[in-house]
Amino acid sequence: MSDCDESSLLDSIIETLGIMAFCYIAYTATKALVSLLFVVVSWVMRGVYYVIAGLLIALDHVIYDKKDRKSAFNVDNIMHPRHSRALVNDKSRHRITIGLMVMGFIGGVSATVLNSADYHQHTTVAETAQVTAKSLNVRRHPSATAQVEFKLMHLDLVKVFKQSDSWSYIQAGQARGWVASKYLAQTKSRAKKLSKQLAKLTVEKANARNLPSMKGKVLFQLQGDGFVNILKQQQGWSLISTNGYEGWVATKLLASQ
Repeated sequence: MSDCDESSLLDSIIETLGIMAFCYIAYTATKALVSLLFVVVSWVMRGVYYVIAGLLIALDHVIYDKKDRKSAFNVDNIMHPRHSRALVNDKSRHRITIGLMVMGFIGGVSATVLNSADYHQHTTVAETAQVTAKSLNVRRHPSATAQVEFKLMHLDLVKVFKQSDSWSYIQAGQARGWVASKYLAQTKSRAKKLSKQLAKLTVEKANARNLPSMKGKVLFQLQGDGFVNILKQQQGWSLISTNGYEGWVATKLLASQ
């Protein structure tokens, strides 16, 4: 056996030992984390149990003990002894507490599932649109009197998930709400409305903004390849359209065709 063969065998052994050591460390760490999670969950459940049990006992005092103090004799032992009171008796209180915890758990799981189903229902078919108004209120419900959650600015891009009468349920960033559909322009339909003036970028990339100013919010980014349609120009800025999207780009970055 040559020196090269011996070195290769040693490297293989070291590599195998390293993999075994990694697997053992990962197994030990996972086991420790599972044990810690079990301890934390058990203590949390125990704390919830004692809180509910304490509230039940307090409720019992409100119902019975306050009434007993007004009597000249100990009604507590005559009319309703403690062992017969469900909220004080250990066995019955235990059953009530466990029942409330199970009901709370089922309710929480059901609410999570329903919210998740509602979320996926809204996110299955989303279309992109742009705001045509100067400022647009996003409301909690599809009504002009509903509470305003936030505002959108001119040319802001949104995702439209569904429509109800003259209202659209949209998402902007991570926020959602209802807006009047007449102030939205669908990019698919608008992509067909092209102007006669074409231009091409003189740089590799350029930001399209919602205002003709460097202070405007960046809506999307243009690439150097391909043409854009110039809709209008003002003070060194051009309102362009590409694939149904509109935005303001510095005119000096465009070359008319």
